[in-house]
Amino acid sequence: MEIKDILKSLNDCSEDIILYEFLLEVNKYYISQKRSIEKEYLNAVVYTNISNELLHNQNFKHILSFFNLDIFDFKEYIFKIDENEIGGYIDSDYYKNNLDNIKKDFDLNCVMFKYAEKVRDANYIKYNALKEVYSFFGYLTFIEKFDRVLTKFHINDLALNNQISDLECNAVIITKQNNEVINLYAQHKLIISANKIEKSKWNDTNLNEFLIKNFNSKNKNKISNYIKEYFYLFYLASNEKMLENSFIKFWSLSEKILKDICGDMKDTQLKKFMINILKCFNNFESMIDKIDIIYKKRNSFVHENKHDEITQYDRTLVKTIAEELICFLIKYLDDVNDIREYCIILNYYNKNDDYKRRVIELINLTIN
Repeated sequence: MEIKDILKSLNDCSEDIILYEFLLEVNKYYISQKRSIEKEYLNAVVYTNISNELLHNQNFKHILSFFNLDIFDFKEYIFKIDENEIGGYIDSDYYKNNLDNIKKDFDLNCVMFKYAEKVRDANYIKYNALKEVYSFFGYLTFIEKFDRVLTKFHINDLALNNQISDLECNAVIITKQNNEVINLYAQHKLIISANKIEKSKWNDTNLNEFLIKNFNSKNKNKISNYIKEYFYLFYLASNEKMLENSFIKFWSLSEKILKDICGDMKDTQLKKFMINILKCFNNFESMIDKIDIIYKKRNSFVHENKHDEITQYDRTLVKTIAEELICFLIKYLDDVNDIREYCIILNYYNKNDDYKRRVIELINLTIN
């Protein structure tokens, strides 16, 4: 329609209708601008493939708080039709008349987590929510095989899918602070198109609360946040289907931990610290000789894209190094005030207990 036709049609409308439509558009613009400027509390509801049976475990609920997560109950959702958000091109009557059926689509019968934050952008809260959930998944994956030597070296022994963790998410729904679903139409489309994922086999038999208590020290927040980041990266490596990609992600995690605590270093020093870690792991003497081999395989993969020689044993070895480094950080959390102070202990980590105790006493003297 040309502008002259629009202007001509306005002559046939009352001023009240024109003013109403004008104010409606102004109001929409005002709301959009206000949302882009002001921060508001939003919730990200994350759907997982964890069985609802875990909801009966109080330790499970308690541990979630360390990852800034809560359990979300489907019944807490508030579903409302917002004419401004749906718009004229969508059949709003359909949504009004079928609201009960639409509600059911949001109940996927699995554990849902809620992450709350004051933000300007819904996409920002999605990113932060998933990072917290993946960090929690990393913790669960970490403790599932914790201190089980035999299991460590027979994970997926006969499978081509080399995933260690089967924990996954398949949808994130954004709500207002009162749990009202924002933009119901768009998020309904999202939830009905979400990937259907198999229920995780993870259970609470290995839920190891002492580890979470130790790493989440309130007076060592900065270090605890480092460890949470490592759990996040541990999950990404564990959830990787391709063996060589999982291998390189575990190696990168180990390298990141060592460089966070000791700064930049030459590769010879990096390998020395890895050996120090393995020397303190019972029955791992034979693995120390493999460090040079897996280091060469890592370089061949990164620089020449050669990955055919990477084996499950190689991946498990670098996974073990990453696990032991995380254990090392948790074990000595009370003895340091800064992430860099771990480096002093690590230099003497393969010494006898009396020697290590004297080193720790010296560090404590400098702290106090």
